[in-house]
Amino acid sequence: MSLQTTDTVERIVDAAERLFLEKGLGGVSVRAVTAEAGTNVAAVNYHFGSKAELLRAMVRRVFGQVGTEQFRLLEQLESKVQAPPVEELLGAFAAPIFALFDAQRAGDWGRAWMAARDADRAGREAGHERPPMMFVDTAVTRRYHGALSLALPHLPPDELWWRFERANNLLMANQGMRATARAAATLGSAAADPPKQDERRWLLTFLAGALSASASD
Repeated sequence: MSLQTTDTVERIVDAAERLFLEKGLGGVSVRAVTAEAGTNVAAVNYHFGSKAELLRAMVRRVFGQVGTEQFRLLEQLESKVQAPPVEELLGAFAAPIFALFDAQRAGDWGRAWMAARDADRAGREAGHERPPMMFVDTAVTRRYHGALSLALPHLPPDELWWRFERANNLLMANQGMRATARAAATLGSAAADPPKQDERRWLLTFLAGALSASASD
């Protein structure tokens, strides 16, 4: 990819993210993005192919930043404790996700993540090759898997990976649904349960218990 192409792609994704944070998911139309980026619809179609793929690129970049913070917190934790317990590992993994959903447009982040996940699945089913986005075999997830394997030596590696992946999916789904409910209540279109102060602590305790259960026969 040439420097000019990279610059165009970055400008388009930057524009999409600015519009998303300012106006929400509905504000990220292709024409609005091209106007913001100073390019044209043909450039978006050429580099991304569709609005769904542009959205996927935007979400992938944001979750890449989440991954960077997860890596930093894990290194910080391991510098203090050689084999951190499951609860602390989950806390380090979840903290950047919680921070994202506490930020601006939290409800839209939940919907954007689900839309990008659907685009990711559709692309894989169609046999398209693209950079990984969600919970995949990356440097960050491999490091957490390795740390969890020290904390949970009774679990075979494949079963631990399966549990870790499902724990991440539940973590993301819970935060997305809660954020969407808060956004709906703010707009007056629905009533949301009052947030429970300890809900995230309960979630991490629940996930730690699921991860730590005895190995399957």
